[in-house]
Amino acid sequence: MSNILDGDTTRFWCDRLGWIVVLQNARQKPNDQYSYIRYDALGRIVETGQLEESTEMSFAIAMDKDDLLEWIAMGTSKGEVAGKYYLKKFRGSHYDRGLAKTKRV
Repeated sequence: MSNILDGDTTRFWCDRLGWIVVLQNARQKPNDQYSYIRYDALGRIVETGQLEESTEMSFAIAMDKDDLLEWIAMGTSKGEVAGKYYLKKFRGSHYDRGLAKTKRV
């Protein structure tokens, strides 16, 4: 949890690797809204968005990849969704890095 300068509180949930996967600020809380971040296997952001979810987020859900993906999929009123697609591999890289394109979904 973090207190913002204007007095609001933002709650963060991290996955088992310590990456922030879900956030909720004081404006979102009364409407059961959350912001989420999805990553690929290399830790690159592939999707961000906001959703409404009647099931409250918990650390148990955030820590379990399958439960987290199901929780995101069950969310309604998705908005502000943006996806990133990595198209090009860099030569000589020891893992698959790529250039990102962002696409509004």
